[in-house]
Amino acid sequence: MIGGAGRAADGAGRARGMMVDVSDLPSVDGGRGLVLDRVGVRFDDVVALDGVSLRLPPRSVLGLVGENAVGKTTVLNVISGAVEATSGTVTMDGEPVQPGRPVVGRYDSGRGGTPTVSVTDHVRAGTRTTVGRWRLRLPLKPSAAALATLAATLDSVGISTEEAEQPMPELPLLVQRRAELARVLIRDPALVLLDEPFAGLAHDLALALAATIAEIPRRRDCAVVLVDHDREAVAACAATVVTLAAGRITETA
Repeated sequence: MIGGAGRAADGAGRARGMMVDVSDLPSVDGGRGLVLDRVGVRFDDVVALDGVSLRLPPRSVLGLVGENAVGKTTVLNVISGAVEATSGTVTMDGEPVQPGRPVVGRYDSGRGGTPTVSVTDHVRAGTRTTVGRWRLRLPLKPSAAALATLAATLDSVGISTEEAEQPMPELPLLVQRRAELARVLIRDPALVLLDEPFAGLAHDLALALAATIAEIPRRRDCAVVLVDHDREAVAACAATVVTLAAGRITETA
């Protein structure tokens, strides 16, 4: 994570879009956490990311903001392993990030419509195991341990017992988004990636969801990277907010 003295020393250079060596950034305690070191991504002749360096310690929130098509979602794709960096490195707790690593959980606001099942069933579905092209069925009767994990996960995002039994489409949009967070968290990932979690929410609801996200690192012992256009909501939950433009970091606050 970029902060404090590092921001003051390097702010002018970053404002000009200069590449930052990760060695210039404050170290992550004990080698744990997420590190992007001079990451570049090219798609043929298109430069999507150009020398992006970030550090994210455990139990913290990092926000990425900027206009459309500046590389925000590409950062998430590189972190998750869905896109391979053309240059630079991405590590989590000192190990290279591999595609589909179970330590990474992700929510994407554009992935599809609202499911018709209850919140409980939707969140439980997040524990399904995929083998090749097949997704294994969940047991009809979950174990006591599975039910305890489900209850704790729902509670960690502020979903009540009554809300948990309601069909997703009948609940307010804020509760639906919290359910999506719970679906990601139920696998207990060390790192959570959120792509536009505030999309479509009124300002007050976005701030309410931001308050929920801000508590996730403490309540779930994980780190969060989120991308969104709502700078105020991002700033409300993220300790560090990074602005991207043309694939480079231009500002850190």
